[in-house]
Amino acid sequence: MSDSKANQKPQQKKIRKPNLNNSNDNDETGVGKVVRSILIWVGIIIGLTAVYLMITSNNRQEWPVSYSEYMNYLNEDRIESGIITKSQLNDFEFHGT
Repeated sequence: MSDSKANQKPQQKKIRKPNLNNSNDNDETGVGKVVRSILIWVGIIIGLTAVYLMITSNNRQEWPVSYSEYMNYLNEDRIESGIITKSQLNDFEFHGT
């Protein structure tokens, strides 16, 4: 009996390796991952667009005025500074504060 024990290899416990696939019981298909990724990117783009519009809307407080209104503002010293730009062939625009 001692001979039979000497010939036997010692039993090793099997160590369970961690699953590197990160697969759970509710695996997502490839389509599900693509849809989720697209929705995340759409959310990021919408968020960035909203932030951009909030930042630039504070700088755009202009409205069109007629020439007579412009002259009234000029005579009353209500124009602090301004820039005149050519918009079309014979049209000019005044942007000021």
